[in-house]
Amino acid sequence: VKESLGLSFRNIRALHQKLDSIPEKAGPWYTKTLCFKDKPDQKFTIQHQDVIQCIKSLWGDPAFTDHLVYQPRRVFSDNTRKNRIYSELWTGKWWNVIQTLLPKGATLAPIIIATDKTNLTQF
Repeated sequence: VKESLGLSFRNIRALHQKLDSIPEKAGPWYTKTLCFKDKPDQKFTIQHQDVIQCIKSLWGDPAFTDHLVYQPRRVFSDNTRKNRIYSELWTGKWWNVIQTLLPKGATLAPIIIATDKTNLTQF
């Protein structure tokens, strides 16, 4: 299961250790209980951190400087610039359009809430 799902932990203890290693500067953990109308008796417990605090922590940590992208780029397959390559969020048209709407010196901090390993841009 670990390999087929691409998990980076073997068991619940390893998952908890991974979660505990998240720096405290990302803010405190909150615990919430959810239930849904279709199954009101079934409860789900989630733990989370404040997403804004996490973003500030990530962007403010010098260790991540080389891993963050601060502006969009147009990437081409060669010098003729006829074939554009879309492989990352920052290579897409969307970021370029939004960037032109922002004040000079500002940048986007896009958040991907969830993803899997499917790469939809490289068919």
